[in-house]
Amino acid sequence: MKAALETMSLSLARSLAPEVRVNVVAPGHTNTPWHVQMRGAERAAEVARRYAGIAPLKAASEPEDVADAIVWLIEGARRVTGEVIYVDAGMHIANPR
Repeated sequence: MKAALETMSLSLARSLAPEVRVNVVAPGHTNTPWHVQMRGAERAAEVARRYAGIAPLKAASEPEDVADAIVWLIEGARRVTGEVIYVDAGMHIANPR
């Protein structure tokens, strides 16, 4: 699914430029109320701790981190298109375990 989304975004970026910029924000584990509702507070905290232990930046993302990336793409990235912005504390480059 991820490869398909990335391929589609590249195709759209090529087709729609220069009028439209197409970028993808790809969040990793993000601490949201959903995790607590679905897993319970203790389990949600454990999942976040395990993720932080593996992620190169040693943290799970917060919703504000994802929002900041989106705002940057809208307001500050005038010449950016066809990119995938990973907001995953570096998990996409972590060594597989």
